[in-house]
Amino acid sequence: MARRVPIWVPVGAALALLLLVRRAFAWSGRGSPGKVPGTPGNREWLARILMTEQSFAGREPNLNEWGRIAWVAVNRAEAGGKTIREVVETKAWFGKDPPARLSSGDLLQKGNGPRALAFANAIFDGKVKNAIGPRRLFVHPGGMPKCDTAWSRKETKRGSVLICAPTPAGNRWLPAWIVAKAQGGLAKNEPVAQGQAVFAAYYRGLGWRSAR
Repeated sequence: MARRVPIWVPVGAALALLLLVRRAFAWSGRGSPGKVPGTPGNREWLARILMTEQSFAGREPNLNEWGRIAWVAVNRAEAGGKTIREVVETKAWFGKDPPARLSSGDLLQKGNGPRALAFANAIFDGKVKNAIGPRRLFVHPGGMPKCDTAWSRKETKRGSVLICAPTPAGNRWLPAWIVAKAQGGLAKNEPVAQGQAVFAAYYRGLGWRSAR
């Protein structure tokens, strides 16, 4: 006589499989911000940070880089339960006081402003997918000091570790949190380079003090 399998066994297995699939694809295929609402304010301030970061200049492949920078802001807002403005109008984003240009009244009315706003709308409308996963950190290596010996290390006066890493801008001293662990860095997952920027995941020991 065939033994009956309780109905909850296949149902439970199916639910477990669904949970694993959702975890696997939660970030890689997400098309629009999950917990960050597409309010007019969030859209505006996403456009403002894109304009402040090198005036949203250029087209492809620049738009790929801008998309990733935009998703850094969205990822931080989602992780902290904040608005985009609360994320970008901070020392944590710029490493210093935010520039006056960020909050300039006519920033989005001139130059590439309307184009930046259209791109921010595309983010919230699900037209620009998240290509960086949960990464919440980025640097522009071109703005970092040059160095000679790749993978050498040094410590700053504040106790932070810098690593001489090969980048699209040549060898540069980069914070350890933007360098992969395989090269002696602290990045939680493999950093992603796009255009002139490099993106990495937040790690618990960093703190928002230097989260860029």
